[in-house]
Amino acid sequence: MSPIPFVILAAFCAAVFAPVARASMDADPLIGKVMLDQAEWRAGDDDNVWAWDGEAWLGYDMNRLWLKTEGELAGGDTESFEVQALYSRPVSAFWDLQV
Repeated sequence: MSPIPFVILAAFCAAVFAPVARASMDADPLIGKVMLDQAEWRAGDDDNVWAWDGEAWLGYDMNRLWLKTEGELAGGDTESFEVQALYSRPVSAFWDLQV
């Protein structure tokens, strides 16, 4: 098989997507992240226990929405449960303020 179609395809992709890549470098894209610190299930004699602790954020460089949750279920009953929705904004180079 000839490499010529691949060269033509690569040149076409470079011509079409290069302006998009340059434009997106200057833009402030919507980004997000999900972090799960704890996800465990414990089988016991009486009750099975499910525990979790995690957080996620969605936003831009300057403005983000944080969702934090942790909790524990034992035998179908809620032992503890917490959910926080926070607004985050940077106040200096390595510090954010969350309210």
